[in-house]
Amino acid sequence: MKERQQFNFGRKKIVVVSLFSGMDLFLLGMILSGMIPGFAVEKNIYAALMHAANYKNPDGTSVIEFINISEEEYIYRKKFKVKKTKPLEDTCIKTADGQFIRTKEISEVSGREIAESIERRFGKDVFVIVIGGPVCHDLTKLNTKRNLGEGSRNLLMKEYVRVVKELNEYGCASICIMEQVTDLGLEKHAEIYDDVVKAMLELPYRIAEADLCSLHMGGNQNRLRKYFFLINNNLNTDPVFPEQDDVNVKRVRDFLPHVEYFRPGQFNKNIKDKNDFMCTVTGSSPEAFYEDGKEFLPSIDNLLLCFDVEKGMYIIPDGIPHNQVRMAIGNAVCVSAAKAFAKIIIEKILCVKPDGDGYWVPIEDQPAEGDRAEAQTTVTEVVGEPSEQNDSSQLQLPVAVDETPSETTGIITEIPAELNNSAIEPLPPVQIPVSLPNVPVTVPTVSTFVTPKKNIISSLDLAAMSFMSLNFTGVWEQFIGCPTYNFNCIIHGKPGSGKSTLAIQFAKYLSDNFGRVVYISGEEGFSKTLQNKFMLTDSLSGDIDVADLRSYEDIIRNIATESYRFIFIDSLNTMKISVDELRELRNRYKGSAIITISQATKDGLIRGSNELVHDCDVHIVVEDGIAITPKNRFRNAGETAYSVFSENNIPGNHLEFTYENL
Repeated sequence: MKERQQFNFGRKKIVVVSLFSGMDLFLLGMILSGMIPGFAVEKNIYAALMHAANYKNPDGTSVIEFINISEEEYIYRKKFKVKKTKPLEDTCIKTADGQFIRTKEISEVSGREIAESIERRFGKDVFVIVIGGPVCHDLTKLNTKRNLGEGSRNLLMKEYVRVVKELNEYGCASICIMEQVTDLGLEKHAEIYDDVVKAMLELPYRIAEADLCSLHMGGNQNRLRKYFFLINNNLNTDPVFPEQDDVNVKRVRDFLPHVEYFRPGQFNKNIKDKNDFMCTVTGSSPEAFYEDGKEFLPSIDNLLLCFDVEKGMYIIPDGIPHNQVRMAIGNAVCVSAAKAFAKIIIEKILCVKPDGDGYWVPIEDQPAEGDRAEAQTTVTEVVGEPSEQNDSSQLQLPVAVDETPSETTGIITEIPAELNNSAIEPLPPVQIPVSLPNVPVTVPTVSTFVTPKKNIISSLDLAAMSFMSLNFTGVWEQFIGCPTYNFNCIIHGKPGSGKSTLAIQFAKYLSDNFGRVVYISGEEGFSKTLQNKFMLTDSLSGDIDVADLRSYEDIIRNIATESYRFIFIDSLNTMKISVDELRELRNRYKGSAIITISQATKDGLIRGSNELVHDCDVHIVVEDGIAITPKNRFRNAGETAYSVFSENNIPGNHLEFTYENL
């Protein structure tokens, strides 16, 4: 085994290795920050062809490699099915000149191969950044068959770790970022999560994870993802995640001004307007846009813009099927998130500045190695014109190959001729109007350093930790305090006590100050009585959606995981939601606060298991219009009481507050 090299901080290039690349908007964000593409792996042939049209080596060849295959292998791949699921038809293609080609799979790639390729092209003076987002479908609700065993795409996460381990053996992996869906953190995936983390902990890296939303990193869509951040021990610094902006968040009106309404589709059938946040973009979402009352399908340019890609910045070659383009886009990482991580790497991890010709040098007065993570520096974003990054006129034709398709003839690194989109002309960027003020949205940021002793810290470390909270003010701060961003609250009381009215008043306060709310009315549905409660409390708002759902399964099917900051469920008893199902909902929507309503027994006790109270952060009891908190993790329990009704016993706009202990 080759002896691992020690890092030094001389004049170096920053080279990016991209695993499970797809169309690779992750890489685009790194390039826009001044980094260089060095190696890429992608199984899907169409995504690879898009990759090849956009990312080139210094010699003009594509970063991703294509392999000539025989006609027999081509036919086999078109027909062969993996465990009776689907053929491998998207892994190979026949070109117009009769070639049969495919790309390498991750299992065919070794760390040694990558290290040697980088050294051959860029020399030894490099920092290597490994990025990637292994396929996530087997973790999400898209996987109806729950394929979690052998053959599961979840095994690709271990392949990522394997490549990092092998690269490290050749001193060739400084920093690694793996993106994954937040569903990986659900209790039902604990075994998969533990296996991946265990494999990471065997590496000589400092490791952390965080759930971050691209919307709060300057992005155009509400895309919450889990990021694993690995820093080689030789760099002697801890992972630092991008800061989250909870105020300057973009809405649809800010980047798609012509879109008046849109239909997210997939798991959210509600129509949303231009003042909403863009939903998480997938291969089938959003389903439709509306302008002047007319429905139209989102264009590829529209979808790319949702990932922060302006027109002319990325080439889609002619000949790529539309569904393949949409699928590739849906699997991408937002450019804003990639740029935010690149900025952290440059400024706070490596502490370097650009020095021309793609090189970087240490900043002046560089801090000691142990203090590198605290360094505050400024880096100039390297953003070339679209033609500098993706000049389609420079695309190379395929090299000459043996005309007999039955023999494997080696590797080609140019995009096939019929997919060369040299006719594309750069388009001007979309003109975005000045946006209206945004309602502040509290950022769901959770960082957990993954170390062998992750369950034991000192009291000093505990005191130094920071936790995201909602800065309640006025009567709500006096009643509840300042809860964490994903607090769990349960409200219970007898019929007519005012518990639903209290919940609606609370929903209005949250929507006015912190983000979108869905009020699930499983008890009253769309009814006159519910309408009256919203109108009498002056709680009508474009940021509150009302859902007529009747079961746990209805919630799973209709409420997307990243669509609302606050979820009200009225009520647990009517919808027959068990303690275990409520726990599963909290795990599933862990970026959201969940406020539930429960009925009371004749004795005034909560109906159902006492575990409901045990699990919650805030327990509110409502009796004859007066609410108290027997349990409150954010303020002294029972310290204050909240009056649901005004003096004339009608839900009022001005809510009275009493300070007597009950």
